[in-house]
Amino acid sequence: MVIIVQKQLKKMKSIKIPKIKYQDITIPDIEINRGELYRIELGISHNKLRKKLSQLLENECKKLEVATVKDLKITYKLKYLFKSKTVYDYLKQQGIEEESIQNFIQSCKNNQLNKISERTILSKLPEQELRLIKFFALLNYDKRIFIETSGMYLPLLVITYEIIKDFLNNGGIVIELAYPHFDKTNNLKWHATKKLKSVQIGEMKIIA
Repeated sequence: MVIIVQKQLKKMKSIKIPKIKYQDITIPDIEINRGELYRIELGISHNKLRKKLSQLLENECKKLEVATVKDLKITYKLKYLFKSKTVYDYLKQQGIEEESIQNFIQSCKNNQLNKISERTILSKLPEQELRLIKFFALLNYDKRIFIETSGMYLPLLVITYEIIKDFLNNGGIVIELAYPHFDKTNNLKWHATKKLKSVQIGEMKIIA
């Protein structure tokens, strides 16, 4: 279990995002309450529109003060400073408490994500591991967040849902843009929470 020590930045009961329509994609009105995950599963037939859809969702989230990874602190100004920053240093820079960092690192070890350790240089991490690090930082940054898990391979996806689970149990709100990873009979579909709302767009292709 990864313990999330969160900043109490906003007190809210729910958020509402109006219907989004782009080309032949329509996302219905979104209403999410505390402790809920809203998963938007984008099918393989709409993969070419994923980036644009992500931008549209980020814009709507910004209006409602829903945090994205773009909101995380970036204090380094020179490339060599980024290259020298470790996972531990980055998480401390984000204001995350020591206990939360240690729990997260240990959870990565328990799930055999050996590329992630305190001393790992951030710039040497593959994109998906780096995305996980940013997700974890974001969970400690705000109480309502937007993340994109599209394309993450299974071990990273599982630990992402593990850390989201604690976040949701503490009253957080998550909007997730994803590929259709699991069918209805797979328990991993609800691994983060039973309070799952979802919408499927386009042709579904189940990978697990």
